[in-house]
Amino acid sequence: MTSPEHRSDASFRDYWSFGHDAEAILSRWRAEAEARPAVYVASFSVFWLLWTIGYMVALQWGGSVNAPIHSSPHIAFSGVVTGALLFPKHNWWLPMAIFTVLFAASLFGPEMRYFLSNETGMTLGAVSFALNLGLGLAISYGAPQLGGVLARKSGRFCPDIVTLGLIILALPVVAVLIHLGEWGVVRFSAPEALLRWEGFGYSSESLWHVLHRGVRGAMVTLVVVLLFVRPVTWAEAKMLPFLVPLLGVVVWIGTELEAVYAELAVATLVLAGAFLIPVSVMAVVIILFIWPLALWAGLFVLPYQSPDPLVGVIEGNASVLVALIAVVMLMRLQIEVSECRREAHLLTLNRLIELAQGGSFAIDRKTGDVWLDGPACKFTGLAEKTELGTFLSLFDDDSAARFVKTVFDRSLQRALIYLHSVEVKDRAPADFRIYLISGEAREKPSFVYGVAVNITPVEHGKTPDQALDSAAGDTSG
Repeated sequence: MTSPEHRSDASFRDYWSFGHDAEAILSRWRAEAEARPAVYVASFSVFWLLWTIGYMVALQWGGSVNAPIHSSPHIAFSGVVTGALLFPKHNWWLPMAIFTVLFAASLFGPEMRYFLSNETGMTLGAVSFALNLGLGLAISYGAPQLGGVLARKSGRFCPDIVTLGLIILALPVVAVLIHLGEWGVVRFSAPEALLRWEGFGYSSESLWHVLHRGVRGAMVTLVVVLLFVRPVTWAEAKMLPFLVPLLGVVVWIGTELEAVYAELAVATLVLAGAFLIPVSVMAVVIILFIWPLALWAGLFVLPYQSPDPLVGVIEGNASVLVALIAVVMLMRLQIEVSECRREAHLLTLNRLIELAQGGSFAIDRKTGDVWLDGPACKFTGLAEKTELGTFLSLFDDDSAARFVKTVFDRSLQRALIYLHSVEVKDRAPADFRIYLISGEAREKPSFVYGVAVNITPVEHGKTPDQALDSAAGDTSG
């Protein structure tokens, strides 16, 4: 099976839309992962290894945080979620194994060493590992189930888009649950002197940072999924050089402004970009540029401890903007999926109409303008937009009169008329069945829409299959 990176832009749209199937985003990746397991397993594993190492290094540059914050959720938590989403259920051992290795590796960092320091720490570490792994798998299993139900009820959204939306909503809640679960362990297992909310780094401030951490982790999860399932096409990649000035501004912000203000400014710029830049390009920019900058400058990584309440407000606003970025990217992804499905549907419909030696059209009764679709233009030899008189010149006088009478009947809701001996594009006279409907009163009341189908009797001596082959041959030339 050919990977999407090696497809042309035109064929990629077919790959992305997966026909008219709404479940195109995640299921197709799973199928290709099973077809080429070595490539997909290796790329997934290397990505999360680099992600975890980079985050650990960033913490050493910017200052360490305590274990309860660092593990709520763990820096590799999104690896469990994305792995369970992207790989088939019988291969869930892979994200579980990767998370286990990364969790163990993170214990060597100063911020996680407490989990190895004493019995209480080891108990807390085991609970933290179990909560991260268990809740990660739980939301990865439950979100697609609930997403499918909600998508079927609405009928407007792709189930996989709804699934990603649910995961984005769930991650901040899960972060808080992990944090409170760890605190519960401390309450029951720590020495009496540590049975305080502040013990082991738990406080109202840490709870707020964990909530922010969950929001930002949700953004990471969405971007990582997009990187794997929606790679950039060549046409989209050509936009990247034009983004250099914007990226230069982001670098200046990250290096010149105080961290909390830089977070707000960067989030604002990225939100603006999410409205203007294709989703796949935005995902690449975030992972390959914004993320390394954030790690280097300490943005979106460390909690802010300041007596100034304004600092907390700014950090909260930055998280709100991050959540809005995720929502905008999801909505644009839904629009892209819908457009691709619509294009695939119209392409199939046009091919069928073309095979029937007909076409569809729309007539504005106020202006007398006629719009023809591709098959109709090809069959009649007329432009996409033409005048009614030119369109009627294809008909004999009797057919033209009956057609005009029907079209301009103000009581018309729907009609079926037959036109005989219509001469189209120097072809032999043909008979057509034309279906007409009027536009909706609230939208285009002056419009009449129609589909014409050639119903000329099959030539003598030809079987139906031969006539069909002849029609297909005529329209292909």
